[in-house]
Amino acid sequence: MLGNSTITATNDGKTSPRYKRVFSNGDTSYAAHAEMRALGKMPKSWNPKKVRVHVQRFKKDGGLAMSRPCDACQARLWRFGIDARRVTYTNHEGLQERFR
Repeated sequence: MLGNSTITATNDGKTSPRYKRVFSNGDTSYAAHAEMRALGKMPKSWNPKKVRVHVQRFKKDGGLAMSRPCDACQARLWRFGIDARRVTYTNHEGLQERFR
Protein backbone atom coordinates (compact mmCIF):
# COMPACT_ATOMS: atom_id res chain seq x y z
CA MET A 1 0.00 0.00 0.00
CA LEU A 2 1.27 3.45 -0.81
CA GLY A 3 -0.35 6.48 0.78
CA ASN A 4 -4.09 5.87 0.90
CA SER A 5 -4.11 3.45 -2.03
CA THR A 6 -5.89 0.16 -1.49
CA ILE A 7 -6.25 -3.04 -3.47
CA THR A 8 -8.95 -5.56 -2.66
CA ALA A 9 -9.25 -9.10 -3.94
CA THR A 10 -11.30 -12.20 -3.20
CA ASN A 11 -10.71 -15.90 -3.63
CA ASP A 12 -11.56 -17.07 -7.11
CA GLY A 13 -12.94 -20.50 -7.90
CA LYS A 14 -12.02 -20.07 -11.55
CA THR A 15 -8.93 -21.94 -12.62
CA SER A 16 -5.86 -20.75 -14.49
CA PRO A 17 -2.48 -22.34 -15.22
CA ARG A 18 -1.00 -19.08 -13.90
CA TYR A 19 -1.96 -20.12 -10.35
CA LYS A 20 -0.75 -23.72 -10.49
CA ARG A 21 0.14 -25.08 -7.05
CA VAL A 22 1.26 -28.60 -6.19
CA PHE A 23 0.60 -29.63 -2.61
CA SER A 24 2.82 -31.90 -0.51
CA ASN A 25 0.35 -34.78 -0.96
CA GLY A 26 0.66 -34.50 -4.78
CA ASP A 27 -2.68 -32.76 -5.37
CA THR A 28 -2.68 -29.87 -7.83
CA SER A 29 -4.79 -26.72 -7.74
CA TYR A 30 -5.21 -23.98 -10.31
CA ALA A 31 -7.48 -21.67 -8.28
CA ALA A 32 -6.31 -18.28 -7.05
CA HIS A 33 -6.41 -17.15 -3.46
CA ALA A 34 -7.08 -13.50 -2.70
CA GLU A 35 -3.46 -12.84 -1.71
CA MET A 36 -2.19 -13.96 -5.12
CA ARG A 37 -4.85 -12.01 -6.95
CA ALA A 38 -4.03 -8.86 -4.96
CA LEU A 39 -0.33 -9.19 -5.78
CA GLY A 40 -1.27 -9.45 -9.45
CA LYS A 41 -3.07 -6.08 -9.20
CA MET A 42 -0.28 -4.27 -7.37
CA PRO A 43 1.33 -1.52 -9.46
CA LYS A 44 5.03 -2.04 -10.18
CA SER A 45 5.71 1.45 -8.82
CA TRP A 46 4.77 0.34 -5.27
CA ASN A 47 7.58 -0.60 -2.89
CA PRO A 48 6.77 -4.10 -1.53
CA LYS A 49 8.62 -3.28 1.71
CA LYS A 50 5.99 -0.60 2.46
CA VAL A 51 2.94 -2.73 1.56
CA ARG A 52 0.59 -3.88 4.31
CA VAL A 53 -1.54 -6.96 3.68
CA HIS A 54 -4.73 -7.62 5.63
CA VAL A 55 -6.44 -10.96 5.04
CA GLN A 56 -9.97 -11.59 6.32
CA ARG A 57 -12.44 -14.42 5.86
CA PHE A 58 -16.12 -13.90 6.53
CA LYS A 59 -18.56 -16.58 7.70
CA LYS A 60 -22.07 -16.76 6.29
CA ASP A 61 -23.34 -15.00 9.42
CA GLY A 62 -20.93 -12.10 8.78
CA GLY A 63 -18.51 -13.01 11.56
CA LEU A 64 -14.78 -13.30 10.98
CA ALA A 65 -13.07 -16.68 10.58
CA MET A 66 -9.50 -18.01 10.27
CA SER A 67 -7.80 -16.49 7.24
CA ARG A 68 -4.10 -17.23 7.76
CA PRO A 69 -2.50 -17.35 4.31
CA CYS A 70 -1.69 -20.87 3.12
CA ASP A 71 1.95 -21.93 2.69
CA ALA A 72 1.88 -21.15 -1.06
CA CYS A 73 0.49 -17.64 -0.47
CA GLN A 74 2.99 -17.00 2.33
CA ALA A 75 5.87 -18.03 0.07
CA ARG A 76 4.60 -15.81 -2.74
CA LEU A 77 4.22 -12.80 -0.41
CA TRP A 78 7.75 -13.25 0.97
CA ARG A 79 9.28 -13.79 -2.52
CA PHE A 80 7.49 -10.66 -3.69
CA GLY A 81 9.39 -8.74 -0.99
CA ILE A 82 6.56 -8.11 1.47
CA ASP A 83 7.76 -8.11 5.09
CA ALA A 84 6.03 -10.88 7.06
CA ARG A 85 5.48 -8.49 9.99
CA ARG A 86 3.31 -6.32 7.70
CA VAL A 87 0.83 -9.17 7.05
CA THR A 88 -2.19 -9.54 9.33
CA TYR A 89 -4.99 -12.10 9.21
CA THR A 90 -7.98 -13.12 11.28
CA ASN A 91 -7.64 -16.10 13.63
CA HIS A 92 -10.28 -18.64 14.72
CA GLU A 93 -11.69 -16.13 17.22
CA GLY A 94 -11.97 -13.43 14.54
CA LEU A 95 -9.11 -11.39 16.04
CA GLN A 96 -6.27 -9.93 13.99
CA GLU A 97 -2.90 -11.70 14.19
CA ARG A 98 0.39 -10.93 12.51
CA PHE A 99 3.34 -13.01 11.43
CA ARG A 100 6.43 -12.61 13.60
